[in-house]
Amino acid sequence: MLSLIAEPETFEVITSSSAQDVRIVSGDRTNVRGGLSTDYEVVGRLTRGVEVEVLDDNGDGWIEMRSLDGVTFGWMAEFLLRDSRISQNSGIVRAN
Repeated sequence: MLSLIAEPETFEVITSSSAQDVRIVSGDRTNVRGGLSTDYEVVGRLTRGVEVEVLDDNGDGWIEMRSLDGVTFGWMAEFLLRDSRISQNSGIVRAN
C-alpha cells in the first residue's frame, strides 16, 4: 500500500569546536612583530579599530594574530587589544 505520509527530512548540524576570538586594536599605530617580544622585527603595523583574529594566546602577554582581511599576520602585545564584543564607550556587550 502506498503511504501518503512524507518522511521527515534529516539535516546534519555542523558546529565549530571553538568560537573565533576577535579583538580590536586599541593603539593608534601598533607594531606587529615576527615573534613574541620586541626583540623580533616589525612585520607590519595596524591602526586603532582594526579587527584581528587571535590565533594563540598562551597568557605570556603576546598574542599571535592575523587581521580579518588576511593581510597582516604576526604577534602583538596583548595590552594593545580589546575584546570586540564590548563597546568602547558604554561597556555594553553587543549581540553578534
